[in-house]
Order: sequence, then structure tokens, then C-alpha cells
Amino acid sequence: MDRINEIVKRSTERFGLILVECLVSHDRIEAVIYRRGGIVGIKDLENVTREIQSELFSVGLEGTYSIALSSPGLSRVLKTREEIDIFTGNEVKVSFKAGENIMKEEAVLEGFSGDNVVFRKNGEKLELPFDKVVKISLYNRLLEKRGEKK
Repeated sequence: MDRINEIVKRSTERFGLILVECLVSHDRIEAVIYRRGGIVGIKDLENVTREIQSELFSVGLEGTYSIALSSPGLSRVLKTREEIDIFTGNEVKVSFKAGENIMKEEAVLEGFSGDNVVFRKNGEKLELPFDKVVKISLYNRLLEKRGEKK
């Protein structure tokens, strides 16, 4: 499986994309890919799929796996420290523990400072201990407002 993950990662990076997540089962590869500061289009998905197929062929694994690629989606829940690093600079919704309460904020994810996750809201810095963060999900204010008008 590590070999397959490496093929998917290398194939993704060849097109200037970032591998966010890769799941490999006995006959299927599912991967989430991202372009920092841009969108992942259908052509990107096609190119990476072809590259993965070519790499699998070169190691004698052609036809063994079906390949399903996708972009992260507009409301993806960030699951790991690595994903927080990848999505630094994006708007997010964050839920965190404050005493006995769960608080929710919308802010821009700025990354890590030691063991704290750093956000910026209305020009103010918000640092939260990683172990107090309940959930961070991507958020797009403009798309949400469009949806409300329907």
C-alpha cells in the first residue's frame, strides 16, 4: 500500500497539486487532491488519473485498481495537522472547547504556532490549543450567501 500511496503522491505533485488523502483498498484507489490558491478542474483529475495509470503499468499493476479522484469540497472537515498546514490561508469554521461550552467561530486559518492552531478574525489573532479544537471545516462565505438567496 505504501508503494501505491507514493505513486499517487508523485503523480499528483507532477501537476503542481497536493495529495490531501489517499485510501487504497484491495481493488480501489480513492484520493483527494488540492491546488493551493486555485481550483482542481476536470482536466486536472483526468491528467492525474492517467499519470497514476501509467505509473501502475510501469510496475506491473495495470488494471488492478479502479481510481477515484476528487477535490476536497467546500466544507471539508480537516482531520490532521498536515491538512491544517495544507489549507492555511483558507476561510474556516472552527468549533472549540471553552470551559464546559463549545464555541464556534468563522476565521481565516493561519496554521500552527507550537501546539496552538492560529486563526485570524477581523484582524485579530486567535490561538487555540490543538487539543481544545473540536472541528475545523473549510468554509466559503460567498457561496453560502449565494445559497441563501435561492
